[in-house]
Amino acid sequence: MLPPGWRGSGRRAVWRRARLRRGLAAALVGLAGWMVADAFLPHPAPEGVPVLVSVRELPAGHRVGASDLRVERWPEQIRPASALQEPGAAVDATLASGLGAGEAVTPSRLRGSGLLSGLPAGMVAAHVPLTDPGAAALAHAGDHVDLISSPSGTVLGQDVTVLAVDAPEGDASPGLVGGGDTSRPGVVVALTPATAARLATVTGSDLAGSSITLALRRS
Repeated sequence: MLPPGWRGSGRRAVWRRARLRRGLAAALVGLAGWMVADAFLPHPAPEGVPVLVSVRELPAGHRVGASDLRVERWPEQIRPASALQEPGAAVDATLASGLGAGEAVTPSRLRGSGLLSGLPAGMVAAHVPLTDPGAAALAHAGDHVDLISSPSGTVLGQDVTVLAVDAPEGDASPGLVGGGDTSRPGVVVALTPATAARLATVTGSDLAGSSITLALRRS
């Protein structure tokens, strides 16, 4: 499809075709060089923050596997504050409530060993019924709190991590450790076994009039 002046065996036509071939060769070499250089150049990080989401609808009680999850990048302003960011924090945990396809995975949706992922070995998860429903409404997974016995004011647990908060209707979270009063709203916290045992003696001593409240710590 060359122009008439480029065809044939004449000297000028041959010269023009030779120049065209050299130009095309130089362009291809330049393109190859650019592609190689681009592979080694730093690229801007993807926009958004990593968020762990379910790949399909999962029912309550489902044991989470790696194939149930994927990591997406969401705008910071719509990412749930407690959303998990990597699959290892949820794999092998059991869902406390169902997850929709594409829904962010948060610690409050998990129960079992998954709640304690990333915490020191030997920690246990304990449900703590609270005296004041307003205190439960203020707490969120990931908060650090002090657990205080009233009316004595004894600090039963200091700087403990909140793993989950009871649903607004007051249903206790599954996986209770040491029992709990499910008629009151509460939180699930990470404790040492000794602190959990001490706490159980208080939450089980309603005849003595003991009750638990919490104080939020600054993050």
